[in-house]
Amino acid sequence: MKLILSIFFFLTFATLNAQDSECSCSDSIDFMLLELDNSSPSYKLLDDKSGFKKRADSIKNIAIIDKNKFNCLQYLNMILRPIQDGHLGVFSKGKVDFKDEKAVNQFLKSKKFNSVKIIKLDIDNLNKKDFYYSYVDKIKILIQEYKPNNFRGIVIDSTSKYWRKGELVLDFKKINGSFEGVRYSITKDPFFYKTKTLKRLLKKFKVSQFKREELNIFNKIEEKLSIKIIDDKILYVSIKSFKNVTTEDHEGFRHFFSQIVFPNYKKYDNIIFDVRDNSGGAMAYGSFLRDLRKSKLNKHILILQNRNTASAAELFILHLKAIKPITTFGENTAGMTAFRHIKAVNFPCYNYLLWQPIKKIDRRYKDYLKYEYEGLKADIELSETEDWMKRVLNKINNW
Repeated sequence: MKLILSIFFFLTFATLNAQDSECSCSDSIDFMLLELDNSSPSYKLLDDKSGFKKRADSIKNIAIIDKNKFNCLQYLNMILRPIQDGHLGVFSKGKVDFKDEKAVNQFLKSKKFNSVKIIKLDIDNLNKKDFYYSYVDKIKILIQEYKPNNFRGIVIDSTSKYWRKGELVLDFKKINGSFEGVRYSITKDPFFYKTKTLKRLLKKFKVSQFKREELNIFNKIEEKLSIKIIDDKILYVSIKSFKNVTTEDHEGFRHFFSQIVFPNYKKYDNIIFDVRDNSGGAMAYGSFLRDLRKSKLNKHILILQNRNTASAAELFILHLKAIKPITTFGENTAGMTAFRHIKAVNFPCYNYLLWQPIKKIDRRYKDYLKYEYEGLKADIELSETEDWMKRVLNKINNW
């Protein structure tokens, strides 16, 4: 079995390398633009399509000159960014099986792994206030402004064999009041982001000035759906996901909301919904919303949200807000609210996938457009190092 797997991963890498060697980023850009024109409702809402196409042509010219073929992913996502659509993106399918030692060794020897720049630094003269941490990749990063409005993040310490000291992990600029640039992933894929503030960009980059053990932003509960009573007076509901694929999943959500959450909702004056790290799924909470709409009970509804709260989880917050007064705590959410029905399109060249919504969410999509890619702002913003549950409970106890 191990021999078969090793042959499979070798052939996968060989196929990808052969395919990529014949690929043109220019052709991939043209293919993506045609797909947008044919299928994307968010692209069709653009006011200045001629300006968008001029920008795409400009980026395509840069891609043609660039000798690093692995940067094509960056250029494709750069082109997409003016479109207000948080779901829309291009992703690499050539993922490494990090559990397979031979596949990992093959990756570590690959051109892709060695395609990212290594920058020499004078470690002894670095300013510690510029140190950041990636709580995903187990690396310490120096973020420096190496020339006006141009920034880069460089690995200065790593406990991971997938990152090397001096490796460029972030490369971004401030342009016309916005911050935009690239973050390299562990598989060396460059992902492009654009935000209005540096703080938001760094959250997209998943870096922080605090170490992982100092952060309190993530929900520690592992179950997808859970409920508990706090101090005999507060209902706490954790929803880690709205993924609702099978009939059994659907029945599980329906039972959870109608038979567990709503009966308890009627008993307690304070209800906390925790949707941190909930990346969405199906809108499996319709029966609960109908019950709430019929209910004359006025409760304190509080929401915990963070940067990873996305899609159906954001719509859950918006739908609750339309029915009852709520108070949200935490961070801006991801910003995926107006479009749905994801179509995954394979690129004919490069091992890429275009992730593209093909429908508007419903007749209210225009109300939700302002949240696309920007996210829902929390009523009460919390910092990364605060104890979020403690802040929410303090709010309840002071009412």
